[in-house]
Amino acid sequence: MQIDFERHSAGTSVVDRLVVQLWLEKLARASHAFGACLNLLHSVKQTCWDDMTRLAPILLFLAVTATISCDRISKHVAVNTLAGTPSRSLLADTLRLQYAENAGAFLSLGAEWPVHTRIAVFGVGNGLLLCALVTIAIRRQWPWPALLGVALFAAGGASNLLDRILYGSVIDFMNVGIGPLRTGIFNVADMAVMLGALIVLWAGYRFDYHNS
Repeated sequence: MQIDFERHSAGTSVVDRLVVQLWLEKLARASHAFGACLNLLHSVKQTCWDDMTRLAPILLFLAVTATISCDRISKHVAVNTLAGTPSRSLLADTLRLQYAENAGAFLSLGAEWPVHTRIAVFGVGNGLLLCALVTIAIRRQWPWPALLGVALFAAGGASNLLDRILYGSVIDFMNVGIGPLRTGIFNVADMAVMLGALIVLWAGYRFDYHNS
C-alpha cells in the first residue's frame, strides 16, 4: 500500500508539473500576443499621426474657413432676426439669444474708451497680435494640434476684427448660464477663440509632459 501511495504521489506530481508547464507556455504565448498587439497599436497610432501631420494644411484651412463662415452667417441671421427684438429664452433659460453690439473687447472690456483708443487697441493691436501668433507658430513648427488651436484662435479673432472694420463694433447674440450665474453676451468667433486657446494650452502641456 505504501508503494502504491508513493507511485500515486509521484504520478500526481508529474501531472502537476505538466499542467504548470502547459500554463506557463500559454502565458508566454499570451504575453507575446499582447506585445504584438501593443506594437500594432503603436504602429497604427504612428501612422495615423503621420497622416494627420500630412493633412494638417488641409485641416487648418477647413477649420479657418468653417469658423469664419459660421460666424459670418450666424451674425447675419442675428442682425436680421434679433436686432430690435426682446431676448429669447431657450432650453429652460440656459441659452438666451440677445442682440448686442459690443464696441469693446470680450465682456465689453474697453467699450467706454475713446474711439481712437479702441481702434488702436482692438483694431491695430488685435491684427498685429494675430499676425505675430501665426508667425511664431509656423516658424517654430508647432505640432499640428497646437496649429489647429492657433487656426481657430486666429479665425475667430479675424472675424471679430472684420466686424470692427465694417461696423465699428462686434455683433454678439448669445448668453448662457443657470439662474443668476450667466456669461456675458458672445458670438461664434468668441467660442472659436476660447476653444483655440484651450487647444494650444493642452497641446503645450502634452508636449512638455512627453518631453519631461
